Amino acid sequence: MTKEQLKQYREWKGNICVLEKEISNMGEEVVHDFGHDYSKGFKRVVHLDGFNQELYDKRISKLSELKEKIKKTESWIESIEDDRLRFVIRSRYTEGRAWRWIAKKLANVSEDYVRIMIHDKFFDKGKK
Repeated sequence: MTKEQLKQYREWKGNICVLEKEISNMGEEVVHDFGHDYSKGFKRVVHLDGFNQELYDKRISKLSELKEKIKKTESWIESIEDDRLRFVIRSRYTEGRAWRWIAKKLANVSEDYVRIMIHDKFFDKGKK
């Protein structure tokens, strides 16, 4: 897992809220269209009402994809063995906490210590 993927995690959570709202609104939405009927020998406009199933299916698919990504990310976070690191990652990315808040909770250490010595050091170690 990279820092970039964890940053996207927060974005995904926001997108899920939007998608869920759109999907619930789609249940109330009826698509209005028109077509032409020639069955009586002349052109006649026919009004058609319906539901946009294709768009609904796309949104449902996207929603389940995002939920799966979130589930994997949260599982990865919880699998971190170092308690302090897990707390920092969870607080920063899952809860959206500021470095100052995290530092205060970790026995009033400095923000730079939390960010550089715990957070960045872990991700830099993974790149080597």
